[in-house]
Amino acid sequence: MTSFVLVHGAFHGGWCWEEVAAILINAGHDVHTPTLPTGSKDAVGIERNITLSDHIQVVVDLIERAELKDIVLVGHSLGGMIVTGVADRCHSRVAHLVYLDAFVPTSGQSVRDLALEPMYQSAVEASYEMGGGQVLPVIFPVEKFVDYSGDAAANFTAKLMPQPFLTIVEPVYLRNPPVARRTFVYCSAVPFGLFENFAETARTSSDWTYVDLPTSHDAMILMPNEVAHILLNSV
Repeated sequence: MTSFVLVHGAFHGGWCWEEVAAILINAGHDVHTPTLPTGSKDAVGIERNITLSDHIQVVVDLIERAELKDIVLVGHSLGGMIVTGVADRCHSRVAHLVYLDAFVPTSGQSVRDLALEPMYQSAVEASYEMGGGQVLPVIFPVEKFVDYSGDAAANFTAKLMPQPFLTIVEPVYLRNPPVARRTFVYCSAVPFGLFENFAETARTSSDWTYVDLPTSHDAMILMPNEVAHILLNSV
């Protein structure tokens, strides 16, 4: 039995891993899909502005509380920032780090450093106009995440939550070398505009395993069988 910790990206929650988690559990594995606090009105951290460090700590606490070892740690999108920090903090417990169309920061980098400048400026404006400067409302069209339309798109959009703005501007600082086994899964059908450089680095480096999935950004929702297969092969 392998322990999988699946970390969602911006605007999402643990719900986005439901089908992938079910496949992994049916294969006999231990699966954890934490939902990170958003700082919005119905979230756990309403009294304070949630930071990237807070999100990292939530996952670190889960790992330590459950005494998990030999973990396959997976981060989607902004979750790549989180799992990078978690793997540094729990270095001896993580066996394989998987980035699913995700940021791969080096020490001292934030999403603000890695994002395209026009995209970041749009985020700043939306945060102050609609989120009071503390949270980032969902600013990307649903087509960037999934190829849904009509009722399916509306139902998907209703699940998305604002993102704490400090998770975008706070850097992650690292003390340990990268986990030895790392995989990058690139969602190539509808490029998000943020992860192409990381995909190319992984594709051309002997230090990485690279996988191309011909789907939109939310591969765990659109291609759960294929994502689960990749993760099962990472054990």
